[in-house]
Amino acid sequence: MAPLDNVGVELCEAAPDGIVIVDTEGNIVYVNAQTELMFGWSRAELVDAPVERLIDPDLADIHRSHREQFTRAARTRPMGAGLRLEGRRKDGASFPIEISLSPVELAGERLVMAAVRDVGERELAEETLRDTQAELATSQERDRIARDLHDTVIQQLFAVGMSLQSLGGSLSDPVQSERLEWAVDELDRTIREVRSVIFGLQSVRGGGGLRSQLMELAHEAARTLGFEPHVRFAGLVDTTISNAVAEQVILATRESLANVVRHAAARSADVRITVDEGLVVLVVTDDGRGIAPDAQPGHGLRNLAERADAMGGKCTITSAPGEGTTVEWQVPVA
Repeated sequence: MAPLDNVGVELCEAAPDGIVIVDTEGNIVYVNAQTELMFGWSRAELVDAPVERLIDPDLADIHRSHREQFTRAARTRPMGAGLRLEGRRKDGASFPIEISLSPVELAGERLVMAAVRDVGERELAEETLRDTQAELATSQERDRIARDLHDTVIQQLFAVGMSLQSLGGSLSDPVQSERLEWAVDELDRTIREVRSVIFGLQSVRGGGGLRSQLMELAHEAARTLGFEPHVRFAGLVDTTISNAVAEQVILATRESLANVVRHAAARSADVRITVDEGLVVLVVTDDGRGIAPDAQPGHGLRNLAERADAMGGKCTITSAPGEGTTVEWQVPVA
């Protein structure tokens, strides 16, 4: 064949794709440097060789048929539209390629120029995108289920539990009071299980830190209290407290707020969580009626003390009639 002029060679060598020029018999007459890099063959090994050397042997016959059809009706177009084409490297490895064909004529000789592109990285990116989209759809469905559980089931159970707890002090029959406490404990257990499901669903997308859970708890409590408690944090709350301790902090906060509902007749309440020197300290303060000095601790306060003691911590109650109550509950962070 007539050689390419200098401009043609420079253009082919600068091309980001492999450039392969083939005669009407299917023999290679020119390849650029990108083709050598892509397929692992040297120019000397490719020039005058059949172009099928660059094709997966299992697809060689199909390629040969496409090439012959193109030679009979040459025009610029993609090759093998709708088919997956596989290139074949010198080491025998196959890889996905796209080929665009263009008829060219040099010194009266009809040739075909093929631009060859390795699309392996693109196909990998497309597969990753599909996987990401599927994961996103699953995550969104999990998020919807978690939101529905929180906005309906948890809210309703919480409201029922707080209402039952508020009735506890008005019962004089110890048997009925014990049954009520059992029902409240069962509601607590059910709420914990539903919360576990919610936070398990949210953990897929990285949600559900202790801070956000406590803020949600305060929002839930506002429905029964008539106001939303003010919640404050100090220290590395989300990164220091273990999951098991965090669950107990949530339960202790809920119990403390339930006590405010049952006994305090308060107009405001503060919740403060502090992490310092290996301890997590929960302080719940209200401005309610307070506790008489000779009053025996109720079921809720006993629960708080038992929880703290079981975890190697302690619970302190400070109160006076007409001056509100402060519950300080602290346990090791792990």
